[in-house]
Amino acid sequence: MTRPAKPGPRATSAMVLWMLLLTFIWGLAALSAKVITTGIAPGMAAGLRGLLALAVLSAFVLVRPGVMKTTLRPALLAAATGVLMATDFLFYFFGARLTTSGQLSVFVNTAPGWPGTTISE
Repeated sequence: MTRPAKPGPRATSAMVLWMLLLTFIWGLAALSAKVITTGIAPGMAAGLRGLLALAVLSAFVLVRPGVMKTTLRPALLAAATGVLMATDFLFYFFGARLTTSGQLSVFVNTAPGWPGTTISE
């Protein structure tokens, strides 16, 4: 069996830069949610986010029409996932109105660890 080649120093630097850029972009999510919800209602913000995502994904499907061949069951599961994600972002934008962007970022990014930290009597 052959081992994968190790990336060179230029590839490693490029990967680090891409990860820093990605982290920066993800870090702007809470700040942008806070800024957006000061001007419009959280429900409207979540709806606009959903419409933007629909437009981007629809454009992808139109460019590559063979990618989305599916049956009814996976399509229904995808629709249910979309409803859950819409609900998640609705709560996200409502939360942005109630706290600072820094706290929102910490709450959202540490939430997967919270179920294991509950206090039982």
